[in-house]
Amino acid sequence: MFIFLDTETHAKDSPILIQLAYIRTPCNHETESQTVNELFSTGGTPIEFGAMAVHHITEKMIAEKHTFNGSLDRANLQDRLNDGYILVAHNAAFDV
Repeated sequence: MFIFLDTETHAKDSPILIQLAYIRTPCNHETESQTVNELFSTGGTPIEFGAMAVHHITEKMIAEKHTFNGSLDRANLQDRLNDGYILVAHNAAFDV
C-alpha cells in the first residue's frame, strides 16, 4: 500500500501548501487506485514569484479555494498514512 505524493507551496521558506497531488494504490478489497489533485488557498499570503516560476500556480487559480489545514483532503491523507500506507515522494523531506 503506497501513496505517491507531490506538493507545491507558495514559497520555499516557511511554505504554505497550495497543491496536493497523490496516487494511492489499492488495498484489500479495492480494485482501483485513487488519484487526488487539489489546489488550496494561502489564506491571503502572496505566492512568491520564484515558486510560481516552478509550478505555474497563480493567485487567480487559488482565489476561491479553501486552505489545506482543516480540509477534508488533509484528513483523508492523514487517515491513509495512519492506516499504514507507505509514503513515496521525490523530495520527501520538503513534501512532508
